[in-house]
Amino acid sequence: MNYVSPRYILLMCLLALHCNSYDSCEKIHQKPLIYRIIDAIARLNIIHKCSRSSFYRDTYKNQPPANDMYQQLAKQAYADLHIDLVHQLPIKQLPVQAQKELPHKDNQIILGLARRNSLYVNQHVLDKRKYGYKRGTTYHECIHAKYADDFMDQVVRLSSGTIVACITYKIVSCLTTTVFDALIKPSMNTTQDEHKTLRSLSSQTAGFLIGQLAGFYTLKYVSKTYNNYHERRADIESLYALQCSRCIEEMCGIRVNINNLRYKKPCNLYALGILHLSPIEKLHIAYDLKMQNKLCEHHKLKTVYKLTFWSLLKLIIFGISPLQ
Repeated sequence: MNYVSPRYILLMCLLALHCNSYDSCEKIHQKPLIYRIIDAIARLNIIHKCSRSSFYRDTYKNQPPANDMYQQLAKQAYADLHIDLVHQLPIKQLPVQAQKELPHKDNQIILGLARRNSLYVNQHVLDKRKYGYKRGTTYHECIHAKYADDFMDQVVRLSSGTIVACITYKIVSCLTTTVFDALIKPSMNTTQDEHKTLRSLSSQTAGFLIGQLAGFYTLKYVSKTYNNYHERRADIESLYALQCSRCIEEMCGIRVNINNLRYKKPCNLYALGILHLSPIEKLHIAYDLKMQNKLCEHHKLKTVYKLTFWSLLKLIIFGISPLQ
């Protein structure tokens, strides 16, 4: 009597499990340590209370709320992103004039905006886009609310510029004093009091000027790098929170090919540093979700509808039953 060895069956089962398993690449995209610390601070209640200070003036605060679709998407986003109620912001319509008033690159359309007290979506444009674009934009802006990015951007810039300016002032003052005593004092015919006055004046002047210069350039550098970081973070975290490969494909206008080797190559999307994720980088996330068969309820229903339609068509034309 022929039979199959139990060990052979066990081996085949293990191979099948290994072939069908897929480990998400989300853990590969690691934030730098300093940004993880800043993000942890940004989620504190005290930060969000300061962010919503009555002294902050928002020129768009009187805009009407966004329509029901965006309200539902924002509610879903807050739940999926685990954002506390006290950290949630109302979502409103972005005015048409914002496209002219806000800084942006040429030919770039502003789809959303996050400010301290409200989130804004460009309904006039998004209503003409596919569902994935609407959902992705809403989730992106909700990430900014989660980390109080508009407020934290100013905190990070000012604190880093001030710290560098103070440290530079101290170092340059000490070095100037040392150089003054070693090189200039022997060649000067002055009293002790005059020497101290000149040394103090020169060291403080040099320290102040160079410190201010260092603080200014640090502020500019940090402003650019932190802005790039929080936009990329909003892209990465929002796209993974969508849990739908089709939503991302609709945003990119490209279908991801699971056989394309470029998507299989591990990469840390935080390490690249430019402002937003490119379509190809977004498709890395779409590929990751597609390998896990992740679809939102909207695209699950569309998939079922397509299957049902083609099944009925085959039954009518070819007599092929969907139960076969």
